[in-house]
Amino acid sequence: MALVKSHIFTTIRGVTGDLEFRLRKNRKTDLSKKRFPSNPRTDAQQAVRKCYGKGVQAYNQLTPAELDYWNEIGKGYSPPLDAYRAFMKDYIPTCLAPSEQTEEQTQHDESYTIYAVIRPAVGQRLTIANRQLTKLGFWLTKQGSPTADITFRIRRVSDNGLIAEKVWGNAADLPETETYEEVTLDTPVTINEEVRISPWYEAGDGNNCVRVSSKGADVKANEVHTSYLSEEWSDDGSRDCTYRYKYYEA
Repeated sequence: MALVKSHIFTTIRGVTGDLEFRLRKNRKTDLSKKRFPSNPRTDAQQAVRKCYGKGVQAYNQLTPAELDYWNEIGKGYSPPLDAYRAFMKDYIPTCLAPSEQTEEQTQHDESYTIYAVIRPAVGQRLTIANRQLTKLGFWLTKQGSPTADITFRIRRVSDNGLIAEKVWGNAADLPETETYEEVTLDTPVTINEEVRISPWYEAGDGNNCVRVSSKGADVKANEVHTSYLSEEWSDDGSRDCTYRYKYYEA
């Protein structure tokens, strides 16, 4: 950067070719090569750009009534914003917020009974890699007239330790046809290990029990059907249990 002294150039402002003239606070003029703003391409910056692109598309599809709504919202800011700026101010943070995702195995053509002592749990053994689980569910139905609570549990494979659990409710409230039933964990739990996920029903008998839907084939790679049978876990790689869990990337 050079200080311009010649009166020929001291009145020039802005960009001329590859040169840029800038007026200092002391009224002197600097001369340098034309500057280009940095163009960061970090993941975060790229995410912002993508959201702005989606936001522009969404804004262009607003109806006249929706535009009027955002105009009214914009009037509440100081200084007031037009409809576009008010819309984008709301849209971008929502777009950038992490989205809840789903992992599941929904295929089923058979079911297993679960009840006290003999087999109180049936589920899936799988690895969950650095995910924050929020919800857990299975396809269930009832047989006979079961009572008492069903509890959804997540246990680590390494030591069978309990990671999380949530009571679904009374087995009597299950329908008599296969239905997806889900719980929301009281506290989201981050998991980065191999686990067993399963519904537990520790009451009833072979005639009054809960049935857990499964698929009689291996449809999920590196996952297996698992049963808590006679107080020991038994895995079956030839089939998979139904399940669904929802999560955020940790």
